[in-house]
Amino acid sequence: MKFSIWRKWLNRNVLSGVYKAFVLISGIVLGILWLPLPLILAMLFMMLAGLIFLVIKGMAQFWKTWRVPEFKRVALHVCAVGMIFFAAPIIYLCYKSYFNNLELPLVTLSNGEKTVIFQGMVHVGPSEFYTQVISNLDTASGQGYTLFFEGVESTPAREQWMKRTILRNQDIHSAYVSLADLLGLHVQKSYFTKYKELASRNSSRFVYADVSTQDIFKEYLRLWRESPEFRAEMKVSESKRYPSLLHSFNRISEWQNRGGPARHFLSRRMFLGLYVIVSSNTDVENLEMIKIGRSARDKLILEFRDENLVKRIIEDPSDKIYITYGAAHLPGVVAKLKNSDPKWVLQKREVTKIVLPK
Repeated sequence: MKFSIWRKWLNRNVLSGVYKAFVLISGIVLGILWLPLPLILAMLFMMLAGLIFLVIKGMAQFWKTWRVPEFKRVALHVCAVGMIFFAAPIIYLCYKSYFNNLELPLVTLSNGEKTVIFQGMVHVGPSEFYTQVISNLDTASGQGYTLFFEGVESTPAREQWMKRTILRNQDIHSAYVSLADLLGLHVQKSYFTKYKELASRNSSRFVYADVSTQDIFKEYLRLWRESPEFRAEMKVSESKRYPSLLHSFNRISEWQNRGGPARHFLSRRMFLGLYVIVSSNTDVENLEMIKIGRSARDKLILEFRDENLVKRIIEDPSDKIYITYGAAHLPGVVAKLKNSDPKWVLQKREVTKIVLPK
């Protein structure tokens, strides 16, 4: 008896209060963001399903026992649960942006003769991260390290081909700038301009260890001739039309601004949470177990450039190299170095934590 009374009190005062709080928070979140039409239709569908269930239940009972207040109460609960269902992912993303840092790999490899430090990078990130990386680069340079940088050299003859065929007609740099504005972050390229000048004066110590668009074009032709799978996949890819990332980011930015400060703040937190999830994709402790992509574009954007980077590492006369490269390239570089020489081992596995703006 006492347990029954305690359970009723718990349901009435605690669980009911938590439920109402979730409904209230969900309503505020969805109200600030203004649900787009597809989500509204999905909620209406859920409400309709609940109403149909109630009608079936009512028909199965004796008509005199059917109460209109019960019908209304259950319908309201269906609507409330629907609101919580659609607001939960948004709340989770906001939580990720506040309480989870983006972590990028920082590993040290050696084969006994050479030491390589690989700092994983992202094209869009907080200014504090890029400032920290630049400080580390300057320190490494003072310690005699040769600095390797990422950066595909664009040749006029293949620039348009690269954009049309490999980049799917995307204006990548403009898309990065628009994404940075959307998230309140910064573009990596703007922080590393001084190294371009240093590389032009001392190319043996400051090395852009990447390929050119002409190199990618030659590799594309080789794969086209030698790999039927590559040829078939690229034919399908080139026949598709892809939405413009720049246009999409600009539309989202316009939608943010139309909703005032509340929507701008909430949506930015939501997108920052999504950014953390998408960008935190390199498990430093299990680098050797990460599967490397094998799509046609991966062969050109990842594998071909990984092979070139590994070749530059092996052939460079320096015995100490500090690399800043996209984090997605690290698993492939580690695998290819070990394939070239089993003596290569991971001496140190760390992560560089990126604290997102609050």
